[in-house]
Amino acid sequence: MYFCVLAAVFIVIAVYQTYLGQMLQIRWRRWLTDHYLAEWLGDRAYFHLELGRQRADNPDQRIANDLQLFVDGTLTLGLGLLSSVVALASFAAILWNLSGSLELSVSDAHVVIPGYMLWAALLYALAGTWLTHRIGGPLIALNFDQQRFEADFASRSYGCARTPSRSRCIAGSTPRKRRCAIALAPSSRTGGRS
Repeated sequence: MYFCVLAAVFIVIAVYQTYLGQMLQIRWRRWLTDHYLAEWLGDRAYFHLELGRQRADNPDQRIANDLQLFVDGTLTLGLGLLSSVVALASFAAILWNLSGSLELSVSDAHVVIPGYMLWAALLYALAGTWLTHRIGGPLIALNFDQQRFEADFASRSYGCARTPSRSRCIAGSTPRKRRCAIALAPSSRTGGRS
């Protein structure tokens, strides 16, 4: 009976955690979207972007995608960090008490390391973090390029809905297919999927 009560409490907490996380994500993304669209549409910034030398590629598509990735990534990292800190605080005392002391003898010197399992776990976590940073660093530029290519592809393929003669789009005109394939080609080179 005790297990059933604990399981029910855990399920309720997990459901509310998911619900509150999604509500935070929706509200934060809505606020950011309103803010960035006001900046983009205010003072005719979209018009100035078109006249400038460096044209922004598909700013409306990029605003939506970048805000989604920013909010998702920030919440995932932030909540993951909070969860890790709580787990570290919870298990540090347990690991410290379980591990005891480690005595090392190097020639005539004796070294005693209290709570050696905690230190080993912290060193392991630091090494894993460093390795992840080293391996994942180059992926940032690849991810940026993939987002840009996918936004170009979406913009070019969406042009079909804006075409006055929809019969050519429905039939799948060869030039439109060629433009979409050209837009998608760089994304497939970076390993992206569409």
